[in-house]
Amino acid sequence: MYRTNTAESIEQLKRQFLYDSVQNQIKRIDTQRVITNQRYQAELERKLLLLDNAYTTGDGFVGRATSYFSNTANAAWTAVLWEKETGKVMLDTHSLVGEGELPIEVVRTRIHEYVTHSLCSYAPYTLFLGIPQTMIESEVKASIAEEIYGSAYSENSYIWVNEVVNGMVGMGMPPEGFIPTCVIRPVPCFPPA
Repeated sequence: MYRTNTAESIEQLKRQFLYDSVQNQIKRIDTQRVITNQRYQAELERKLLLLDNAYTTGDGFVGRATSYFSNTANAAWTAVLWEKETGKVMLDTHSLVGEGELPIEVVRTRIHEYVTHSLCSYAPYTLFLGIPQTMIESEVKASIAEEIYGSAYSENSYIWVNEVVNGMVGMGMPPEGFIPTCVIRPVPCFPPA
């Protein structure tokens, strides 16, 4: 009886540890998404101030915008600048607008892909500027992976989760008797670097 109770208690502790670990990781991922979105939103506002200044200081706005967004430091940003009257594209950093397409229609169709974006008017021009959500997700994934791989546990051990295949994560405690579909065991190798 004592042996059975001890084994059940150990198994319950393992389940609770896994559940808590997954919940904590989900919170870290959500927090990292918020932080990354806020950082890109602040960067968007700085870029717009710079462009506003370039527009108000006189001639050469298109050249300045083109030069600025051609810089590799801005490679992640999608910038589409076009003439309002003609729809002529002056700048399209990621080839968003195809031949014969109206830039405003393309932007309206694809704007959902950009959580952080702005659509601005500069007299005869319209500018769409945004960072794709895929870029934010990729950055968050890399940051979280670095954190996971850098986690330290006693006796040089670590947690190895191949995959979580149950959609109940984040919905409260799993039902009684539920065994998580994750592997937590000592593995005679080192975690990926």
